[in-house]
Amino acid sequence: GDLSLIYDALPDNTADLFFSDPPYALNSLHLYGAVAKLSQAKLRPGGLCLVYTPHPHLPQVLQAMGDHLDYWWIFGVAQTGQEPRIWHHRIWVGWKPIVAFMKRPAGERLTDTWMRDWFVRGAGEDKRFHQWGQDVHEATYFIEAFTALGGLVVDPLCGGGTIPLAAKITGRAWLATDIDPEAAAQARQRLEG
Repeated sequence: GDLSLIYDALPDNTADLFFSDPPYALNSLHLYGAVAKLSQAKLRPGGLCLVYTPHPHLPQVLQAMGDHLDYWWIFGVAQTGQEPRIWHHRIWVGWKPIVAFMKRPAGERLTDTWMRDWFVRGAGEDKRFHQWGQDVHEATYFIEAFTALGGLVVDPLCGGGTIPLAAKITGRAWLATDIDPEAAAQARQRLEG
């Protein structure tokens, strides 16, 4: 279902981490603001919202999310496997940005784990479960760094279920939605396996 279902399904101030990979298309940029607004309501104080972000639209994403949350950091994930091209700029993309925002008012992080912001290396994109699928190893790295065992991870745009699967693998609770019924069914099947 639509991400707005989370407003009723989850009490305010209960999620430890929002982590998602919204569509990168220009006509989908409003989803970044919607995720940030939802995160502001549902995150615990000190909780973070992480989103994969398209390079060309980074300023718009920062603005849309900054309307609801406080900017916290940007991380780089090394692009392994095929490197996409941004034809308009003539750039081979070698990394993916993940931006992190904190619930207002900004507080202390929920964990005291140290991590590096330099290029996290996963095993490459995983398109077996969704056309925009990311690597589960990348997601586990961030989930372990920003949540405690048993913490709650929310992905309101879960696609093929990579982030909920990473939460499950790392012993975290998860809540996820996706507006595409086929993607939701694929994610559900993947998580049951």
